[in-house]
Amino acid sequence: MQRNSPTKSRLPGELAAQTRPRGQLDAQLLRRIDAALNLRLSLQNLLDGDSRRTAEARSGADVWQLGSHETGQRTWPLALEGKW
Repeated sequence: MQRNSPTKSRLPGELAAQTRPRGQLDAQLLRRIDAALNLRLSLQNLLDGDSRRTAEARSGADVWQLGSHETGQRTWPLALEGKW
């Protein structure tokens, strides 16, 4: 389990940025087929966590805003591992 806490930064009158918290859960399953072969299933981002960031910049009366949203994707890679 990986947990990223929220972050905030601010330069008064110039810049403000914020990142929302995110949780990610990964798991691995390993099955030994024989002495030389393993089958590994990696389950990544089981909670389907997203990342969201916002930033705001100011210069006098001008204000700029930027937001990003990275959609979390679940992945399930399967690997056959051999020793020789």
